[in-house]
Amino acid sequence: MRTRHSRVCAGFPICDERFADPVGAPALERVEPLRFAVFRVLPIYANDVLKGGARILDCLSEFRRVGAVLGALQFAARTHYKGLARWIAATSMTCAVALIVFSAARRFLLCAGVLFVVGFCRDVTDGGDKVSR
Repeated sequence: MRTRHSRVCAGFPICDERFADPVGAPALERVEPLRFAVFRVLPIYANDVLKGGARILDCLSEFRRVGAVLGALQFAARTHYKGLARWIAATSMTCAVALIVFSAARRFLLCAGVLFVVGFCRDVTDGGDKVSR
């Protein structure tokens, strides 16, 4: 008998029944390599879309790193766990929207600002993920 999980994930090697959680979604550890694959294509984006080279790529990466550092500092400054789940959910949604905006952006300053937000949100989300486990 085919379960709902096997029908949805048929043909995807990442969706293995053995690694499914009770809800039917693949375990987070199996999906982990796919997270933030946008950073793997950032050199192509900087070169082909923004018509820049190594300097543009370096600037975009620095904006992302500065956002990540500020996100880590903000997360480290928390003194209690109250509201943490809501904060992580909000930054996850903000990161998703920022990545959609980034995919449509064609101007350097917009891309840099969006990558700053993505770096901040990613670090907060990853830090909260580590705390909640």
